Amino acid sequence: MSRSLDAGCPLSDWKDLRFRRTGSRYVTQVSNGEAARADFAATAGALLPVANEGIAMKSLKSLRVLQTAAAVLALTCLARSAIAEFEFGIPTPVPPPINIDGGFGYPTLADDGLTMYFAADPPYYGGPYSTGHFDIWKTTRASLSDPWGPYVNLGAPINTQQYTEIGPSFTADRHELFFMRSLSPFGLPEGDLFVSHQQTDGSYGDPVPLSELNSAGNEGYPSVSSDGLTLYFSTVGLTNPKYPNPTNGEWNTFVAHRPDRNSPFGDAEFFFGGYGHVSPDGLTHIIMGYPDFAEHYDVPNVGDADLYVRTRESVDDPWGPIQWLKPPVNSSGQLLDPPWTGVGLECCGTFSAADSMLYFTSVRPGSDPTGPVGFVDMWQVPLAEAVPVDVKPGADPAPINLKSNGVLPVAVLSTTDFDATAVDAATLKFGDPLLIADGATPADPLRWSYEDVNHDGLDDLSLKFSLQDLRATGVFTSSTTEGYLAGQLQDGSHIAGRDAVLVFSPGRTIPEPAGLVLMIAGLAALAAVRRR
Repeated sequence: MSRSLDAGCPLSDWKDLRFRRTGSRYVTQVSNGEAARADFAATAGALLPVANEGIAMKSLKSLRVLQTAAAVLALTCLARSAIAEFEFGIPTPVPPPINIDGGFGYPTLADDGLTMYFAADPPYYGGPYSTGHFDIWKTTRASLSDPWGPYVNLGAPINTQQYTEIGPSFTADRHELFFMRSLSPFGLPEGDLFVSHQQTDGSYGDPVPLSELNSAGNEGYPSVSSDGLTLYFSTVGLTNPKYPNPTNGEWNTFVAHRPDRNSPFGDAEFFFGGYGHVSPDGLTHIIMGYPDFAEHYDVPNVGDADLYVRTRESVDDPWGPIQWLKPPVNSSGQLLDPPWTGVGLECCGTFSAADSMLYFTSVRPGSDPTGPVGFVDMWQVPLAEAVPVDVKPGADPAPINLKSNGVLPVAVLSTTDFDATAVDAATLKFGDPLLIADGATPADPLRWSYEDVNHDGLDDLSLKFSLQDLRATGVFTSSTTEGYLAGQLQDGSHIAGRDAVLVFSPGRTIPEPAGLVLMIAGLAALAAVRRR
């Protein structure tokens, strides 16, 4: 069961093994090269000193068994040592009329969560401004529980027939609308920042370029503070005539300030790597990072681009550490056949505190494949309370024989701060979080009951899932290393939790002797970690 450790995690060197994206998803496949074997064996020896190097090097098959056991061990340790203050539920596309026939994304919401501006290219809606480029659109809803209504093109002078308008952001009073304008359908290259001021009739006037911030390079994707005095924006490209590239990455974010709304912005300063959106209150920083970002900041990555978040208590406090939004928020696209270009891409996230929902742009299974760029859709995922989940209670990590046709027990554990009997068990979904992100259907519980699973005097929620169903739907495979459970409480609020698992490949219920020795060594190391 995942929990935080008081002591540090000695397995941090295995983060790349566990998380670096490859064709086999989480667990890196070792090549047949002797150099790769030797390098891997040296790292494995440092992690599992009780393992016999001769056994580890005996065959590539043995090496992969070692790798799987070590990856599971690393996952368990990393999960326990990571910040686990929040989870997310299972993402879904924003319902129609959003995402109908065309590309949708780059959302920004008003503080009350009832108005959303976004960029889209919907030929379904037609109109004089839908010409193969993104335009800025607006939609509203009557309440947080109501669906979004029909969306309206902002029209001229904001949108044009020859340019792309994208990345809207507005001040709290909506008197200023900032956005990016470019010749390219996706805002690249040679994009510039613009601002438009609201007129007395509520419409927006002629956009004015922010010449003090624009360069001959590419600037765009603004996010403005509520008071309009701070502007964050991103630059794209390894070189820019005006802005440095301290991360040597494709994307970087800069910040500029001004003393009042009638003054120009001052010189921009480097803020952070990646393409970032900072909330209007300045307390949440959501980042899109490509693999170069993940490498520079030493953070996980599974897709073409992933989402990350940083937070702080006040604008006077330092930013907290980068937190990777684990699957099923981030996806890898490995299940697509044939694969899509740029699949497993999550970007342009914005968090709405009004409905505790993260809205973001994604290219993943479930997105609409119609239209010229129609596979880019807008998704939503609820913020969830992180709850303790124990797969196969009493086993850690949980060994699972995927060939079995029996049931898999999963428990949601009560604590002094959380009552598992308040869970609406009928809403729960279970599976491998990355496979869920990549389009696999999560499993429903066969049955459930309430009992004290871990003998702490508190009633827990005991669930049973069909192993046959998990196997048949593809939501659990031989490479699965984590079980993820999400659903709702009886009051409608969202919960989620996860636990490390060790799945045996179909046709081989017991690992080969070398793998068994190494697995025992890994579990012994895990036990030592838990005693610290």
